[in-house]
Amino acid sequence: MDLTVLNLAVPSLSADLKPSSTQLLWIIDIYGFLVAGSLITMGSVGLVAGVRTYAQLRSMIRKLKSGEFRLYSRKKNPRTGKRRNLGTFKTLAAAKRHERAVQFFKRH
Repeated sequence: MDLTVLNLAVPSLSADLKPSSTQLLWIIDIYGFLVAGSLITMGSVGLVAGVRTYAQLRSMIRKLKSGEFRLYSRKKNPRTGKRRNLGTFKTLAAAKRHERAVQFFKRH
């Protein structure tokens, strides 16, 4: 997709920059290499961040004897050594949805 867009932009690039044929070939090749390199790098970063986020989600949700799920804070209170209760939910999906919302608003 990206190289297709670049190939569509080649006429306007040629008109503005007036490169030689060798320079134009280098522009097209280097663009492809940079896009591929950034996709690989960002894919690895996303994989690590996604796995870590999933592991953190699972560690905070506990199932109670009543069958409900309770969401706890990640950080412990230094005075009591306990985690803060962030809510009790009837389903695991509701607890995960609430956790994602909490994390979204913490980041944004």
